[in-house]
Amino acid sequence: MYLADLTFIEEIPSFMENGLVNFEKMRLLGKVISEIERYQKCLYSFFLVPPIEDFFKNGLTCLSEKELYDLAKQHELEMKEDKGGTLRKGDPITMGTLKFDKQRKKQIKELEKQERKLMRSISFRSQNKGARVRSSTFT
Repeated sequence: MYLADLTFIEEIPSFMENGLVNFEKMRLLGKVISEIERYQKCLYSFFLVPPIEDFFKNGLTCLSEKELYDLAKQHELEMKEDKGGTLRKGDPITMGTLKFDKQRKKQIKELEKQERKLMRSISFRSQNKGARVRSSTFT
């Protein structure tokens, strides 16, 4: 929260157009820094919670930069898929995108197969329905 405040304050020019110091920026900056100092001066008593301590000591897995990058890309693709997005020309290809592409192709093939089956069923029904209608009208 404070980092975001400081970042936005930093975007404000330090000097005004006439060359004078921008005291409004300095006031805002001082306000945020004094609030941070106030929280740093307080004493906090935290109690150890063994399961949480164990998790931080033993449960965290360190991934390589490449593994983290691939996981992030895979997550981006899943988010695109949820929003109905598709891969576009120029999108980077990683192991995640290849996996996504294979899954997408498999889904498309399955849908095409279901569509053909449905079309055959509709065609068969319409042919049989027509035959029944003709036979009932001529008898």
